[in-house]
Amino acid sequence: MKNSPLHTERYGNCLRITSAWRSSAAYALLAFSLVWDAMILMFMLFGVNWLYVFHVLVAVFLTYYVVALFINRTVIEAREHELSISHGPLPTWLRNVTVPTASLRQIFVRPVGVSNGDTGVGEFWQLTVELNDGTRMGLLNPMAEKGALTELEHKLEEFIRLPDDGRMAELELPDLEVLEALLPDRHRPSQANAGVPSELRLLHTDRRKAFEFHRVRAGEVVCIYGAPYRIEENVPIDWNDLRHPSARLIVASAPGTKRHFYCEQAGYHWTYFEERPLDAGERAHLGFTDDDVRPGSLRNGGQRFYPGDRHMGKQAAEGESGSDIEQFTYFTSRSSERFRAWRIGQGKWQVSVQEPIDAGYLKLQNTFRVA
Repeated sequence: MKNSPLHTERYGNCLRITSAWRSSAAYALLAFSLVWDAMILMFMLFGVNWLYVFHVLVAVFLTYYVVALFINRTVIEAREHELSISHGPLPTWLRNVTVPTASLRQIFVRPVGVSNGDTGVGEFWQLTVELNDGTRMGLLNPMAEKGALTELEHKLEEFIRLPDDGRMAELELPDLEVLEALLPDRHRPSQANAGVPSELRLLHTDRRKAFEFHRVRAGEVVCIYGAPYRIEENVPIDWNDLRHPSARLIVASAPGTKRHFYCEQAGYHWTYFEERPLDAGERAHLGFTDDDVRPGSLRNGGQRFYPGDRHMGKQAAEGESGSDIEQFTYFTSRSSERFRAWRIGQGKWQVSVQEPIDAGYLKLQNTFRVA
């Protein structure tokens, strides 16, 4: 985003987007404010009249607003559980807002106006979030850089794992009555068929529902990357966090091999990871040298991993009452790889390395037989 008022950075498990309020219009408003203030000052030198009080108030407000345009910034911080928008440092009419990621339906870029300049007509766009209840909220001030806003949209959706429905802008349908009046008579619907709606068809009817891997049961056979595996266990974890209420630990086996999977619920959708439990030497290499000490960050090769929010809950196999579990997930901005550190009660910290998997490579195949 070179030469853009937008700045993006990631640290730990947080994506921060900073947008400066300063723009070309701010300089024009600054010039107008200086002229206005100079006129008010000249009037005051020749005596203050009550008629000038209104103009003085306008000058004070205008000067404050111009200073805010040059100093203030809007900061968007996306974390695992929430999306926060703050404005400052000077207070204005804009409120700071924090929205749980579970309540987000979609992020998209929409047109909010046009302007006539020396170079022609230009459009202004705004990065907008839509909540599950239909409420829409602008994240940043309108700007002309649609490409930069679209890039931010994709980064935010990828970071908080929000599906993209391809809506880049709001489309408004024209007035059909006006169009009908412009059509020749032969293109207008006949009176006989005017009240009969035509058949509506989807352009693509081959829509397949993603396989819900987290629902598999022990004994079922699942095709994983083209090979059959029998499910040995599916252990549920119930978290205390309502935005991430549950997870699943799945173990699948085939002759001579065993695979571990972690299913994570975020809002209304599930994400799947394949994980490998680390041995004592690998845990010590990451910094888990003591049974009850968890490192503040992990270094794996040349990458640094930082922990996300703490999760507390109950882990229980079928027929068990459940055991207390504490868990942290370590992320990095340079890779999709991550580490899951957990312990049962006050026991030793266990660690697994995880990689996300596509549910499209998972399929229930009860016709397979695994020895």
